[in-house]
Amino acid sequence: ALQHPFERTHTLEKALVIVFLAGAYTMTNLYSEETILLPAVIPFVVALVAMAFRCVDLHIFAIPSLYLIIGINAIHMAIVGLDSRFNVEILKSAIQLIYSIILSLVLFQLICNVSAKDIKSIFFYSVISMLIGCAAEVYLGLDAVSDYVRSTIYPTGMYMSSDRDIELFGQIRPRLFTLEPSWVGFWFTVFLSSWFVLKSKDNFVYASLASFLFLAIGLFLIRSPTLITFMVVFGSTLALKIKLASRNHNSNIGFIALAATLVVLLSTNFIVSALYFSGDDGALSSESMLIRLVVPFEVAIQASRDKFIYGFGLGNYPEIDALAFGFLSSIRDHIVGGWSDL
Repeated sequence: ALQHPFERTHTLEKALVIVFLAGAYTMTNLYSEETILLPAVIPFVVALVAMAFRCVDLHIFAIPSLYLIIGINAIHMAIVGLDSRFNVEILKSAIQLIYSIILSLVLFQLICNVSAKDIKSIFFYSVISMLIGCAAEVYLGLDAVSDYVRSTIYPTGMYMSSDRDIELFGQIRPRLFTLEPSWVGFWFTVFLSSWFVLKSKDNFVYASLASFLFLAIGLFLIRSPTLITFMVVFGSTLALKIKLASRNHNSNIGFIALAATLVVLLSTNFIVSALYFSGDDGALSSESMLIRLVVPFEVAIQASRDKFIYGFGLGNYPEIDALAFGFLSSIRDHIVGGWSDL
């Protein structure tokens, strides 16, 4: 256990976890006009407070790993520089990578210092709060308040494509004080998955039923395909439960059950996708989804062919963007009415 300068409960650590997650959710940055000076400023302040009050002991985990990461990035930047492709974005990306790892380690240690019951409560009430907030945005007019707050904390890059939402998703998706609707879907999936994993240890059936109820409501309100990735977490947890249950029985039982589980998960994925996001005007048939599903895969293949050892360089946006838009341009002319002509 970490030593504290004075006797106290872990109320401070619990509060720091809540503030950290809230800051990560809103992703409030420190700006100078439209230039980001310090990303994720609230988690950064939380990390400073946690270290000042000795809530975390960062060197236990971080120092050897950070030295290794810094060394790898230094070698990588040297190789990229010799290849005459070095730019300041590569250095900035390396610094941001180390910065994010330190913040992640701080959050990990803070969570370890809080009881499992409290952590489950934090994730549970985060899920409930997001569902209530999204419902209020869609049906009760909270979107006006949300957009005002967003315009205050995000001087640039704020998503406001209402017509696109209606065309692809059938309604204006809730933004709920974040930069864009996809961020709402991402964090809802994170909170729901985290609560399910922790709760399933106590009561798997209850956790599963409640999670699927929350997932169904979330799909209806948030309209984000990202939520479907919860099925991966559910399937992995179920497979682990099956493996543990069949440990004293015939191993074929576990294999058959696992195969059946995968079939159910894949079927559920396709059914939910078809109901909510498909069709000629659906999200899965849009160019936006094509960019997310096809172009990254093509860029990765090209990187493995041309730069097998060190890739294009972390943060080498000019070269990556040129390649990505090249792929997009080559297939854009074939998109007529969604996927039908691909």
